[in-house]
Amino acid sequence: SMRGTCDISVSKMLCLHIPSLIPQHFSTIDVASTVQAAAVAGAGLLYEGSSHRMMTEFLLNEIGKRPSNDGNVLDREAYTLACGIALGMVNLCKGSEGSLDTGAGLADLKIEERLHRYIVGGVDDDEMRRRYEENDRLSLPPIPSSNTADKCSCIYEGDSINIDVTAPGATLALGLIYMKSGN
Repeated sequence: SMRGTCDISVSKMLCLHIPSLIPQHFSTIDVASTVQAAAVAGAGLLYEGSSHRMMTEFLLNEIGKRPSNDGNVLDREAYTLACGIALGMVNLCKGSEGSLDTGAGLADLKIEERLHRYIVGGVDDDEMRRRYEENDRLSLPPIPSSNTADKCSCIYEGDSINIDVTAPGATLALGLIYMKSGN
């Protein structure tokens, strides 16, 4: 069994099926959304209990990720749920009486705070920060967007977190992280 081994060759194979983890010039490869969700779930099992920094940060970001094009809108809820389960598996039972942030050296990720926000909703601070940084580049000439495929025309979410998508995965992640903690 490869569970919890963090085996690099298996990790590379799984990451080839997760477009967010492959270099951009390869991201034109079309990977079915069900395959992406399965690869994320597999990564959760592979890194089970390791509190692996890169995988934890990636999965946390993926739960709150907005659709960037029309291609990743289908089965978005399933993919986000798989990310939540995987995040919970990577940090399985690592929530202590204090918090996960203090024990595993992941304090700067603010995991519990972000998962809570993904459950209760509110303004998406990460999205607002991204927009601010984009608008703050006034010294650079605007780059005309010749590729409309980089925008999602199916969904407009505004400034708020879409908890219909993020809450189930975030809830399961917190549950798995704090399993057996008594907290």
